[in-house]
Amino acid sequence: MQRLVVVPGGVDAEAKRIYESEHAVLNHIAWALDQSGGPLTDFREKNFGSLKTEKGRTATVHIVEHGAKGLIVAGGERNDQDKVQWYDTGTGRPITRDDFAAGKSYYEDDRHAEQEATGVEFKTATMDGDALAKNLHAALPKEFVGTIRITSCWSGVKEGDTQSLAETVAKKLYSLGREGLTVWGVMGPSVTGTGSFGVIKPEKERDAEKVKDSILKHNSIDIGKWYDWLDNNKGATLEEIAKESALQNKVFYEKFIKELSAQDFLYPKDKEEMKFETGKNYTTPLLLLLAGFIVGGIIWVNSYNKKI
Repeated sequence: MQRLVVVPGGVDAEAKRIYESEHAVLNHIAWALDQSGGPLTDFREKNFGSLKTEKGRTATVHIVEHGAKGLIVAGGERNDQDKVQWYDTGTGRPITRDDFAAGKSYYEDDRHAEQEATGVEFKTATMDGDALAKNLHAALPKEFVGTIRITSCWSGVKEGDTQSLAETVAKKLYSLGREGLTVWGVMGPSVTGTGSFGVIKPEKERDAEKVKDSILKHNSIDIGKWYDWLDNNKGATLEEIAKESALQNKVFYEKFIKELSAQDFLYPKDKEEMKFETGKNYTTPLLLLLAGFIVGGIIWVNSYNKKI
């Protein structure tokens, strides 16, 4: 089986600077490389040629980045709200956080105070399911058959009446002529550590945050040690930086996931992810059932009226 780990925000020198303190993303990358293999790439590099699949063979593309319901959310330093870090694969034109998702933006709850204090709107670039599917379609070989695994937070969860990110990607890829693909999305906030993965039950998210804060008081990364490593390894690739981050954060993530599991804040392994297959309409059975009741009711009423 051939595999690829994709970071939509980039893996080049610019991305390295953006992600060098994003330990959640870095640990996610290290875990994905351990689980799904490599190499590590992004949509701009078009390194998807290695995923050519023949009859009877499949491949896996693993998408790694921050997430919200229905969205991929760009990582990056919080004070770089105008920074360019995402690109349109069709034109190669840089897209800022303001125009990345055609006017859509995502605001993190914990930044409201910063916005009020500075008067600056801190916008974060987002990519919705249609945009992600288009990027994948442009990069994937025509004969690609296999799995797209999106382990960004909330990627398998619906927002109200809207589809989840994973379902949107599956349906859009099918509309673009892609068949034989399975798209997986996670059912809540995902947590990754060295060899560890968990998905927090949505109703336990706030409780999980308290657990994290408690553990961080005694097990946070040594910032001085981290920046010393970066200074001494300026030529390191994003993959190497991710693996070092996982190593330095190992104790924290082991304790965090262990405590989440002990308090039953995590989904069972068989309920962590939801899969969607291209070509299947997941709302059709319900609509057909409803239509059946309506038609049946009309027939019954007409029959009743005739008897009268």
